[in-house]
Formats: sequence, C-alpha cells, structure tokens
Amino acid sequence: MSLIRRVSGDLFKHSAKASKPVFAHATNLRGIWGGGVAAEFQKLFPSAFLKHEEHCKNVAPIKLIGTSQVIETEPQDPGNEGRDLPAVVVCLFSSDLGNQYTKFNIQGYTDNALTDLKDKIKDIKDVESEDGKVVLSMPKINAGIFNVPWHETETILEKHPEFIFNVYSLEDGWPKNAGQEDSPLDELHVG
Repeated sequence: MSLIRRVSGDLFKHSAKASKPVFAHATNLRGIWGGGVAAEFQKLFPSAFLKHEEHCKNVAPIKLIGTSQVIETEPQDPGNEGRDLPAVVVCLFSSDLGNQYTKFNIQGYTDNALTDLKDKIKDIKDVESEDGKVVLSMPKINAGIFNVPWHETETILEKHPEFIFNVYSLEDGWPKNAGQEDSPLDELHVG
C-alpha cells in the first residue's frame, strides 16, 4: 500500500532539500494547460509547458492516454526560485477535453499512467525520495476539471506502493474532511 499524506497548503511551496521536488498533475491529451491547477503549472514552469506542448503535438492522443510524461524544468523557471535543484513536472494523461471519458475510464487511465511513470522516473537523477520511494507532490488530481470525486482517485493511488504521495489542498478543513464528499472547491487549490 502506498503512503498518502494529506497536506494543507500551497502545492508549489513544497520544497525538497538537496533533491528535485516532483510535482505531478493529471493532464488532457492536447497539450493545453489552460484551467485549474494546470494554468498555475504553466505560469510557474513555462519550460515544462513548452516541452509538454511539443510532446502532445508529436504523439497521437490515442497513444498518450494512460501514459505519463516526465519533464525536467529549467532553473530559471519562476517556480524554481529559491530551490536547491530545479523541479520535475510529471504529467499523468488520464483524460481529455470534453466528456467522452467516464470517471471509471479516468481512474483506469490514472492507474496506467502511474504504472508507466514507475519506469520513466528512474531515469531522472536526484529526485525527492524517502525509503527508496519517489515522492510525488500533487493536487487532488482528477477532482477538478475531470470531475472525479477525490476519494475515488485516492483508491487508485493506494495501488502504487512504489510512490509516496503528498496531496495538497487549500480547502477549508483539509485534511480532516478527506473522507467526506468532495467540494466544488476542488477545482483549483493554489495560493
């Protein structure tokens, strides 16, 4: 079973001493980071966005779904200010624009993307880890624009003991209310 830590606070203030923090989020298949927390990723890590956009232009959407992309950011990105080492951004291709995917599809694709990530993240040196497990810091993925209740995505994370998940939210009452129905505030939790 994986370790899921619920953290009240700003995801992008997470720091990893002498290692690269790994920020993960669920993305669509079109290379668009226009809403929700993805827009904050684009603002803070523009180099990652450009690499992601190019990747999505060069790979057919049907080949992206259920996979992951690992992007090393550039030291000059605004999100790396004050960090020992530049962050790594992980994109989990779990859904697409529109309503063609049900929450069950999104859960399955999230599961597949995390399985795919297990091998890809090994190629990146100095990522944050504890007890041999990569630490992924993320918002409540899929709960915003993709509209999957958080507790359902959490059950998928639990299937991945190779990771430690820091799940950030600015929602009032988080993490105390983590097992309750999700609120509409799940759409964007950044400071």
